[in-house]
Amino acid sequence: MKISHKNVRKAICASILILFLFTGNSRAQSDLFGTWKGELLRNGFSWTVHLHVGQTSDQNKVAEISFPDWGMYHLKTDKLIMTESTIEFTVLWINRDFKAALHRDGLEVDWNNGEAKGQMYRFKREPELFKSEEITLKTDDGAVLKGTIIFPDAEPPSNGMVLTHGSGPDTRQTGPYIGKAMLAVEQGLAVLVYDKRGAGESTGEGAYKIDRLASDAKGMVDLLRSHPLIESSKVGIGGISQGAWVAPKVAFDDPEIAFVFAAAVPGLPPSEQNVYTLETRFMKSSVSKEKINYAKKALRTLYEFYRTGNTAYRDKAESLINDPKYNLLKEDLFKRMMFSPEAIVYESIDVQDWATMFVDPLMWWREITVPVATFSGEDDLNIPADYSLSVIEAALKDAGNIHYEIHSYPNAGHGLTLENGPEGDWPRMAPGYVPMMAAWFKKMAKQ
Repeated sequence: MKISHKNVRKAICASILILFLFTGNSRAQSDLFGTWKGELLRNGFSWTVHLHVGQTSDQNKVAEISFPDWGMYHLKTDKLIMTESTIEFTVLWINRDFKAALHRDGLEVDWNNGEAKGQMYRFKREPELFKSEEITLKTDDGAVLKGTIIFPDAEPPSNGMVLTHGSGPDTRQTGPYIGKAMLAVEQGLAVLVYDKRGAGESTGEGAYKIDRLASDAKGMVDLLRSHPLIESSKVGIGGISQGAWVAPKVAFDDPEIAFVFAAAVPGLPPSEQNVYTLETRFMKSSVSKEKINYAKKALRTLYEFYRTGNTAYRDKAESLINDPKYNLLKEDLFKRMMFSPEAIVYESIDVQDWATMFVDPLMWWREITVPVATFSGEDDLNIPADYSLSVIEAALKDAGNIHYEIHSYPNAGHGLTLENGPEGDWPRMAPGYVPMMAAWFKKMAKQ
């Protein structure tokens, strides 16, 4: 079932604040523990914010912060300082400062040294914090992957999900990654998150290899299934961007996967997706059509070298890339697409190392019959969204899958945030996206 969200009403900026009035003197209200809800105001725009303050089992104070409009939930904080009536900390990942002081029935908030201000009100005396357990996985190639299982506030055993990453050195604290994980936990799923190989506390190389990443994710699935608090037959796999190649690969390899979640979903091989990204982002930067076509030719020639190992392609690619007329090595985007240190052309390569750059993901989707939900922005500059969703839906139909949902959102980019929003506004998720994703996670938690 393909669902378009073109007619979803414009998101309401101002949040509805739930106020709980307390009796007693102001001293009784000086306890900052609990969950607070409110909004920050900047440049005339509001941003919903939730603050969760509590302490660990060893009595260490902890604060987590959520930005629902941005799809970020339970972000970790650092440099936490609390007094009887004030709290301040730095938000990890985005490196912004939060300060708040008790005032009457709520908190007066200062965000990032006056960038925004707002009020928050107590929602619950008990903070909405979730139990977690640290895990370690040793892979067959010697990498050591560090992760965390986050458990929902529900009676065990819980259905579970392993969430895989986007491209780049994602860790457990990368906002879009942990944000989706925590949204799933709030809906009742236990979620295993981990530092991608070579990032954070994890070791290992080859983070560009889809098969290597899929093997890592499969190891995490097996680990989560073995946990006594998890319903072993109800563990699914999820992925974002690069992870939306990894997730169907894991489901293809493992017939016991219970469901598949994918966001920013590519329906073509990584090599062609990279060429598409190069073209669309050059177009947005007003690069000439002539140079765009030349750059695409150079990149495809380089990739033919990666695919075949044929040095004739290597020599041709090096000549194209170094042509002073087009100065491709002055383009950061092109250099990133080369996937080589200092943007040099390799003398030789191992074609097996690059094989998954050329694999068609539809071969995996055609074999998946478990529940699937995909979410994509129609204005994604990294993948051809309309094409990808149409061919993935056709592949699922070929598989005989009757349990799939395909969601697309207008004016939304690769991260499902709105493109071309008002100047001065914060990042904001496409209207309807987060509630629809939350509803699907809740359904998977109860299946």
